[in-house]
Amino acid sequence: DHTQAWYRLALPEQAHTQGWRQLLMLRHMMNVEVWLDQHYLGSAGPVAPANLQRKWNRPVTWTLPAALITGAPQMLYFRLHSAPDFGVMSPLILGDEATVMSRYRLNYFLQIDLVKVSLLAMVFIACLGVFVWLRIRQRHWLLISLMSASWSLPLLYILLPAVPAVLPDEFDFLRLSHWGTVAGALCLLAFIYSCYLQVATSSLRWLWAASLVHGVILLVVPDKSVVLAGSVGQLLAQLLFGILIIQLLRVKTLRNAEVYSIIAGLLIMLLAAAHDVSLAISSGMERWRWDMFVSYITQPVMMIIIAWHGVRAFLNSVNQLDAINRQLQQRLSDAEQDLRQVFSQQLKLQRDNHLASERELVYRDLHDDLGARLLSLVFKSGQGEARDLARSALQDLRDIVSRVMQEDHQLAAVIADCMAENENRALALGKTFAWQADDALEHVSCSNRHMLKLRLLLRELCGHWLRQ
Repeated sequence: DHTQAWYRLALPEQAHTQGWRQLLMLRHMMNVEVWLDQHYLGSAGPVAPANLQRKWNRPVTWTLPAALITGAPQMLYFRLHSAPDFGVMSPLILGDEATVMSRYRLNYFLQIDLVKVSLLAMVFIACLGVFVWLRIRQRHWLLISLMSASWSLPLLYILLPAVPAVLPDEFDFLRLSHWGTVAGALCLLAFIYSCYLQVATSSLRWLWAASLVHGVILLVVPDKSVVLAGSVGQLLAQLLFGILIIQLLRVKTLRNAEVYSIIAGLLIMLLAAAHDVSLAISSGMERWRWDMFVSYITQPVMMIIIAWHGVRAFLNSVNQLDAINRQLQQRLSDAEQDLRQVFSQQLKLQRDNHLASERELVYRDLHDDLGARLLSLVFKSGQGEARDLARSALQDLRDIVSRVMQEDHQLAAVIADCMAENENRALALGKTFAWQADDALEHVSCSNRHMLKLRLLLRELCGHWLRQ
């Protein structure tokens, strides 16, 4: 049976003499049962072949009952359950309860709680990337989402208690985990090349091709070589990280705090190479080393750095848009005020034009009606003051009406017209005038108001003289 393996360990004397009754196993693939001689102590979870619970990254502790420890030579027996030819068990730790439980809590935090926090961060960043991408349609945010989703796969491989129903077995889940690690690394390369080095998307298609090729390799290799194929793919991605760091450092325009933080994240990613090398060249027990913890946090740390800069850039853009929006609103308010003012002026102009039209209509009616009667009075009156007075009133009416017909008048023309009018009046009464006009008046203009007052004044003066 390649899914089970038995191990035995002599119980140390300290279990009887010093009270070492707490047993700790840091990791195992996938589950384990424990006996003290013929006494069953328990397991890490269901161990039935149809319901084998995955506990491979979780520390497990058992308490050895004091009644079972006799002081005579005793044996601990372990039955390891796993996928075929995939079982691994870390060294056992036996000690007093306080020491062992302290170690248990520390390792549980590093191996489980830290992974849960990293997974939550990945899910949050993936959702954030999709949200921003839907809002602004920038490809960089879509790459961030794909990166987070890909790097969530190995974290799920650590945490899930059972293989997802969509996958046939444990090794297919392992293949998906290794592919997600490399695919996320290639998405990171594409993101940095396009965002910071301004490389065209068409020039980065080889990264997508590399991800597909690695997936095909993981599918065709036998189960025993999945870890090796996955580790080699990750090492190649980390080699590309090293090349990318050199390219970023060579560009002088990119020497700023943001790019330096990206380079720091890439250097942290390179620390995971130690774990990948250990997976590729070591076996069994030697794999459980300090670099396991580093491999859990490198990807989330890199994602947090990228997401931080992305969110900061997004917020800066939002603030700039808010400032532009306020400027546009101010301009719109000013334009609306100008339009209101123009509309008010236009309305006033229309009202003035309407009043002017009505006034002109009234003047014309006066001219046509009252003027006709005055003219009739002129012709019916005989020679004398009555006729002159009627003629003067008729001329006054014409002057008033003509005021709305013309804006400005030449002063010389106004005086000449007055001279002609009063000479006709004088001739009708048998009198004459002697006029003298200054040539300088040719270039002087006067308004309607002044013209009317001048004509009335001259007419009144001449009329007064003529009636003497």
